[in-house]
Amino acid sequence: MVKVNVRGKSHASRPWARRLRVDMQAYKLGAHQVEGKTLSWTIKVDGHWDASFRQHAGDKDLWAKSFRKHTGTHTVQVIKNGVRQHTYTVRTR
Repeated sequence: MVKVNVRGKSHASRPWARRLRVDMQAYKLGAHQVEGKTLSWTIKVDGHWDASFRQHAGDKDLWAKSFRKHTGTHTVQVIKNGVRQHTYTVRTR
C-alpha cells in the first residue's frame, strides 16, 4: 500500500454574464493506494475569504456566485492547498 496525497482539478464557467461557477473535483485513488492529506480549496472574492472546501479522494464540490448589476469589476481567486491556481474577473455592467 502506498500513501498518496489527494490531488484534483477545478473548472470555471460563466453560465450568465454576471455569474461565475467553479467546479472542483478530487481524483480517485488508484489500486493499492491509501489516502494521505486531504485536498483543500479556498475561494476569495475581491481579496476576502468567501468559501473553503476540504475534499477526500473522489469528492466533487461546486461554488457559484452571482454579482449584482453595476457593482464594478470583481476578482475571484481559486486557491488549492495554499497556492493560487486561477484568477477570474467578472465585470458587472
